[in-house]
Amino acid sequence: MSAKRKPTPSYLLHKQSGRARAVWTDASGIRQQKLLPGLYDSPESRTAFAQLQLEIAAHPHYSAQAKASDLTMNELMLAFMTWADTYYRKPSGEPTSEIHELNWSLRPVRELYGDTPAAQFGPRVLAAVREDMVRRKWARSLINRRIDRIKRLFKWAAAEELVPVTTYEGLRTLTGLRKGRSAARESDPVKPVDAAVVDATLPRLDAHLGTMVVLQRLTGMRPGEVCVFRLQEVDRAGAV
Repeated sequence: MSAKRKPTPSYLLHKQSGRARAVWTDASGIRQQKLLPGLYDSPESRTAFAQLQLEIAAHPHYSAQAKASDLTMNELMLAFMTWADTYYRKPSGEPTSEIHELNWSLRPVRELYGDTPAAQFGPRVLAAVREDMVRRKWARSLINRRIDRIKRLFKWAAAEELVPVTTYEGLRTLTGLRKGRSAARESDPVKPVDAAVVDATLPRLDAHLGTMVVLQRLTGMRPGEVCVFRLQEVDRAGAV
């Protein structure tokens, strides 16, 4: 098994030039290196190395080699999802549903524009991705949410200096689809389950699930709220 590469940079001698160089592995597992100004062990190179350490600590995807104009959408999305996989997690360490939503949101981008330079991904390209979502018969509100997630990808990328800030600002000019002003279908309204159906279902549930359903019926709690609800959160000091 190969040795695990260091995410923190090492200060090394570049023998051919006599200058110092920094070598590290970024958050995507890609080996990076950068020549530093000044000769090896000079104050100038040591200062540049200290600055680089701070930049890498603040931006784990810092790349010394790839320019914004060279980065493809596939490479950008890989870097973003690597970061998202560590960010969107519950206190228990379990991934949140946002990871699933991000994957679905980025799927049309990957299929249509995976090899496109990220810096060239402008409003008209994003509008084309949105049109693909319309043709997939996704609901208007869902399309708007997923387009916002693509914009979030570029907001993160701009902060990491992986794309120019102007690329993100350009995408922000694309407004969401308005009701009745696009070909996107409207989502069906969510209606309550008929009381007779609930009454017929309750006898077929075990005591635990049945109590959860009754609790929802009496309080209007959401399913997620019922699932994380704990008895110790109930004030049982007085009469019920």
